Amino acid sequence: MKKAYIFVAVILIIIIGVVLATRKKSTTSTSSTKSASSASSISSAKKVDACAVFTLADAQSVLGVNAKKTEGASANTESSTARVSTCNYNDGSASADEQTVTILARSSSGNDVAKNAFEAAEPDGAQTITGYGDAAYYSSSYGQFDVVKNNVWLIISAGPSVPSQRDVSSAEQVAKIALSRI
Repeated sequence: MKKAYIFVAVILIIIIGVVLATRKKSTTSTSSTKSASSASSISSAKKVDACAVFTLADAQSVLGVNAKKTEGASANTESSTARVSTCNYNDGSASADEQTVTILARSSSGNDVAKNAFEAAEPDGAQTITGYGDAAYYSSSYGQFDVVKNNVWLIISAGPSVPSQRDVSSAEQVAKIALSRI
């Protein structure tokens, strides 16, 4: 159970870092390009809730009938250019080989803002994945599947709580479900 809390804490730290880094990059981009899509506010863009695009029922279909939302499972943050929503589930086993799903949805003020943030965060060695949204990649180092569709960037971690033990197939299953609701 402590591993799950540590995992969630690490994910939240990564999220905050990505949001701050992309917010700074978006602000620079907006001031230099003054494009309509970059300058618009998040209030006029589609906002996505991570727990709505991948529900507990979905988690139970992926992780098993005992799946549950983890304590402190969802969090939402909003700035003038982005809204970040997270949702976390586990298989209910509380064992060392516990299976988890974490989904982060970052809704941006425009498609270009989302795509730029997505591309800027792509880690070295990430594998390009086709057939999902507008663009997608999988990082085996982070055990993380990233996909951007329109103004929404999803970051999905699915499988064992240890990133190096995950494979792309579990995250792809989650992505198919979540993308169908965007």
